Amino acid sequence: MNLPVIEVFKSIQGEGICVGTPSVFIRTGGCNLNCDFCDTSYSWKDKTEMNIDGVLEFVELAVEQGYNHIVVTGGEPTLHWEKMEILLERIGREIADDPWELYTTVETNGSLYQAMYSAGVDLVSISPKMDKINDAYLNSLRSYVDEPLGYFSMRDMQFKFLVQYKQIDEDLEKIHKLMENIRMERIIDHVILILQPMWHKDDDYLKVTQQIADYIQTPEIIHRFSGFHLRVIPQLHKFLWGNQRYK
Repeated sequence: MNLPVIEVFKSIQGEGICVGTPSVFIRTGGCNLNCDFCDTSYSWKDKTEMNIDGVLEFVELAVEQGYNHIVVTGGEPTLHWEKMEILLERIGREIADDPWELYTTVETNGSLYQAMYSAGVDLVSISPKMDKINDAYLNSLRSYVDEPLGYFSMRDMQFKFLVQYKQIDEDLEKIHKLMENIRMERIIDHVILILQPMWHKDDDYLKVTQQIADYIQTPEIIHRFSGFHLRVIPQLHKFLWGNQRYK
């Protein structure tokens, strides 16, 4: 079986709660949103396919070398979820010696809900695209938040938002409004809310990150987001490699 996978590679996870972790990345092609600021826009129209056995062989070798974090990313993996679910099931069955050996993250824009935890996914990493939110998108995000509540052991979930210091008040207001619309009467204690300073090649990324980290510690912001697990986590791979591919 062929998969809509355009590349597999090893690097460190540069974003979110697993930042710094040596990881195997499986990138799918195609996206349903095509955002202007996307740093992997080359994946949108790439129709490359890889045989599932070739992908499994790459992952197995990486696991033998000591990599135990699998990241399915895009593009938008949920466009091809039926096939990606088969891949993840085979990774868990054929490569992992036990269910706890590997930790799997799926990165998605969250607009096309798919039941992921039943496929053995450990972390659903959602990056909502604020200018694309509509009722259908909002309902999809709510479904993602609801799914882990059915498990005896709570699963990990993170919402990642790009923010710019020059418009930080506007960005935070939109983020807070969205999260309140998602929460409503829901339990969202399992959701970690991550602010990612947006990288520009001409910016001092460290300085921008410091400015945002200082700003969210003001009493007003701390109070406003007190019901959420708010963190500032810069994109480490941008510090190290900029927009270099395969990093």
